[in-house]
Amino acid sequence: MNTATHWHERFDLIVVGSGASGLGAALSAAREGARVVVVEQSSLVGGASAFSGALLWVPVNPKAAALSIHDDRERALRYIAATCGGGHDAERAAVYVEQAGPTCEFLEAASPLRLRNTPYPDSFVEAEGGLAQGRHLEPAPFALRSLGAWRQRLRRPLIGSPLTSLEVKDSGLLWQFRRALLRQLPRILWRGIGDRRPGGLALVGALLKGCLDAGVRIQLDSRVSGLQQDPQGRVVGVELQTPQGALRWQAGKGVILANGGFEWNPRRVRQHLPVELEMLPTPPLANGDNLLLAEQAGAQLENLDSYWHWPTGEVPGLHYEGRALGILSVPERSLPHSLWVNRHGRRFVNEASHNCSLALEERDPASGEYRNLPAWAIFDDNFRQRYPVLLKAMPGSRDPDWLVGAPSLAALAERIGVPATALEASVARFNLFAADGQDPDFGRGSFAYDHFMGDPRSPNPNLGPLERAPYYALPVHPSAVGTRGGARTDGRGRVLRADGSIVPGLYAAGNAASGFFWRNMIGGGATLMPGLVFGRLAALDALRQP
Repeated sequence: MNTATHWHERFDLIVVGSGASGLGAALSAAREGARVVVVEQSSLVGGASAFSGALLWVPVNPKAAALSIHDDRERALRYIAATCGGGHDAERAAVYVEQAGPTCEFLEAASPLRLRNTPYPDSFVEAEGGLAQGRHLEPAPFALRSLGAWRQRLRRPLIGSPLTSLEVKDSGLLWQFRRALLRQLPRILWRGIGDRRPGGLALVGALLKGCLDAGVRIQLDSRVSGLQQDPQGRVVGVELQTPQGALRWQAGKGVILANGGFEWNPRRVRQHLPVELEMLPTPPLANGDNLLLAEQAGAQLENLDSYWHWPTGEVPGLHYEGRALGILSVPERSLPHSLWVNRHGRRFVNEASHNCSLALEERDPASGEYRNLPAWAIFDDNFRQRYPVLLKAMPGSRDPDWLVGAPSLAALAERIGVPATALEASVARFNLFAADGQDPDFGRGSFAYDHFMGDPRSPNPNLGPLERAPYYALPVHPSAVGTRGGARTDGRGRVLRADGSIVPGLYAAGNAASGFFWRNMIGGGATLMPGLVFGRLAALDALRQP
């Protein structure tokens, strides 16, 4: 319905989704004096952003310049062009590089969010334009108690670190767990007393506080089921299903879709992605509503076969809102005394690479079968006694039931169903590489990103022999922290039709929009920061409309 008499409420801007993209967009509009509402389908604020580590990939940021780290627009664009793996949207990439730094400055000025530089490297430091540090920022811990009653409505991650990524790295928590934990215990206890949280909770908590202070309305337990368009095709409002019934709200300036992707929609995943996702580490929210709403308005969908890939592991019984969740796999692929093998018992990738899980989607062109699935992380007792497994089985603890162990590689191979001779040969070959400090097969330990994720006490931070029984195996699952396919947008976040024309009044940001980094992970936080940039640009463009 398009006449004013049928609107239940009127707003300048309606934002669909309460993750970082949506909150950032709402904050941008509210600080310009607009009447803004954020509509969230669940009973909690934060979306998948609250589960994240909240790293932000911010090229050409002033905090790096303050540390005398040189970066510039051309260098960042060369890096993007060299590493995206199949192409990228040059227009949006240029806008992103130009606006990422100013967006961070605005968010810090408009909210309690405080960002710090962290030495996290680009995923491809060695590529043209790559940097070993300077482009990654992360939130300082934020006091959730400042949210008052809204503190209880903030989505909490299933597994949340009390430390920032910089603190985890500097303390050596992943490679000297007990010693680092003892050193960090006073900080952890102090933060617990003050309910000061880093990571995704700091990001969405601070943005939520900024939104509340700016007068943004947060509407929970409400699903946008349709978009309202006038006879000229302009999006002028939404239909939503609420606990009070079906409502129609007018959006005088526009609607921004910031409601995530479709990784929790099995039909869409099978239809679009090159691999079926398993053991997702995100809350079960991203159901593909972004695609339905965009299609309804006549938008072009693109990049649907791309996703923010990351391998995960499974701990049975780990559930969130009734759904089994996976845990991001980091130590099991990057620290010494470990390797991956496929169903044939052979190594197939540089396990420590930021993009290692792309190898999990490879298929045999003749049979169509997966080349490397099922896949297994293999490690020995040296690994088990030094490093945490899935951040759950701590060094020196009793082996959990979900961890497959055996007294020999041959026995382990039998337990996981791979050829024993192949597994033994793969480990023997890897051990030779570990002794030499080089991996000529896949280059593990040859790159700055690998080293950052490794154990600096080892001659090669990523290589160490598997030679001490018992031996262990952990299933490796192809998974994702989000999808990259959605509505095609331009450099202002405006949604486009197939002919390139604009769907007036409709915008998209974050995983609700088509990503412009194709295929590869080019840096940590390359998922979150584009949503913040284009959410802000979308909000500002909408407010300029008559």
